[in-house]
Amino acid sequence: MQPSILKEGILHHLDHPVVFSSMAGAGPQWEAGLAAAPATGIDWGVFGFAGRGAAESTFWLGTAGAHTLCHRDTYGLNLVVQLAGRKRWTLFPPADGPLLYPTRVPYEESTVFSAADLRRPDFHRFPDLASTHPHIVVLEPGEALLVPRHWWHLVENLETSVSINTWVNLRPWPPELCLSTLQATAEAR
Repeated sequence: MQPSILKEGILHHLDHPVVFSSMAGAGPQWEAGLAAAPATGIDWGVFGFAGRGAAESTFWLGTAGAHTLCHRDTYGLNLVVQLAGRKRWTLFPPADGPLLYPTRVPYEESTVFSAADLRRPDFHRFPDLASTHPHIVVLEPGEALLVPRHWWHLVENLETSVSINTWVNLRPWPPELCLSTLQATAEAR
């Protein structure tokens, strides 16, 4: 299980997670959106999702060590912005799903979990874990992460952390929605 680090640059393959590095410096539209968020709410339009706001967002606050189990969401993509603290995302491509020992939790229809504890993997009990392809991203304040549909992820707070996200139900994944933002962010680097 050799992890690759994605944070070194924006990936140009829209079937992979994409890190928007240092969005706070990406331009006046993003900076104005961050500054106005407490007063006016959240606007995901800078990412190409016009009309999505606070009602379609989830606020995440947690202490160091708080984490999710490894899972994949069964609906569209996940777009998360880190506001404070640092959060480590360990992501696995959809093709790794059978190697992650998928299971369902009763009465939880929107998520498929891994039966293995990937924070402390037991390779004797779950030998297929050794064949997975993890990607690790440490999300810093002011950065955003786009997690494509059906990518598995384990999320851990490295310190007290605040983030906000939106899930966008897209079938199939339309790359044109974020392409202009990717290009603008790459040019700003």
